[in-house]
Amino acid sequence: MKLSQIRYFLEVAKCKNITQASKKLYVSQPTITVAIKELEKELEIDLFHREKQRISLTDDGRFFYEEVLEIVENLDNLVEVVKDRKKESSLKLGVPPMTGAFLFSKILKGFRSKYPHINLEIYEHGTIKSRELLQEEELDLAITTSGYSKPNNTNFIPILKTSYGLYTSKDQPILETENTLNFEDIKKVPLILFNKGFNINQKVIEEFEGIGVKPNILLETGQIETAKQIISEGLASGFIIKECIKDSDGLIEVPFKNPMSVSIGVEWKRKKYQSSSVESFIEYLKNNYELNSI
Repeated sequence: MKLSQIRYFLEVAKCKNITQASKKLYVSQPTITVAIKELEKELEIDLFHREKQRISLTDDGRFFYEEVLEIVENLDNLVEVVKDRKKESSLKLGVPPMTGAFLFSKILKGFRSKYPHINLEIYEHGTIKSRELLQEEELDLAITTSGYSKPNNTNFIPILKTSYGLYTSKDQPILETENTLNFEDIKKVPLILFNKGFNINQKVIEEFEGIGVKPNILLETGQIETAKQIISEGLASGFIIKECIKDSDGLIEVPFKNPMSVSIGVEWKRKKYQSSSVESFIEYLKNNYELNSI
C-alpha cells in the first residue's frame, strides 16, 4: 500500500469524481484509476460504487475513508513539525499599508526585541488579499480588519477598535454644510478609494450600491501616503482609519452619519499544527494587549 494511492483515494472520495480529483492533484485520470484498483485489490474490497458518471463510497470504502483520513492528517502534521524543527524559524505576515505605520511598527519593535531569532517576512496586502493568501497558506498570519466576510476556518484576535473617517482638504465644498453627511450627500464628490484588496473598498461600494448610485471614483490606490497627498491637494476626499491621520497632514474630518466602526487584529488559518513562530507571535500579542477572541 502506497501513500500516493491513499491520497488519490481520499481526493476521489471528497470530489466524488475522478476527473475533478485529477485536476486538483495534477495527476492523470488513468493514474488515479489504476492506483485505486490496486488499492482495492490489496484490501480485497470495493471502495466505490461505479455507476456511469457517478461514483460513491461503499460501506467498506466509507469505513476505510474515516480511518485513513485521520492517519494521513496526522502524518501531514508530523511532516510540518519536522520541517519546523529543522528550518530556521520564520514567519510570513501580511500587513495592510493603512495600519502598518501607526500600529504594526509598535508590534514589530516589541516582537523583534523578544524574539530576535524569528525571521519575519512582511508583505503589504489589504484584508481581502491577505485572507486569500491565508487560505492558500502563503501567509502564516495577517493583520486584518473584522466585519466583512471573515472565513469560517480562521481565528481573529482584535488589537484595536476604531473607525473610518471621511477626510477632505480645508477648501473642499462639502465642508460648507453644517449637517452630518451620508452617502447620498457625497454621490458626486470625487473619491479616492483603497484598491479592491481592501475591506474599505468593498464597504464603500456596497453603501453606494445600496442607494442605487455609482460613486465618483477618481483613483484607487494601495498606498496611504498617496491617498493623503491627493486629498490634501483638494483633488478628492476619502475614507481613512482615524489613527492614520496626523496634524501635519492638513486633512479635515467631515461629520459623517453612522461612522464605519472596525476592529483591527491578527488572523490566522485554523489547523491542527501551528509552527512555534506563529504560536510565539500570538502569545506575544496576548501578553501585551488587552484582547478578546472573536
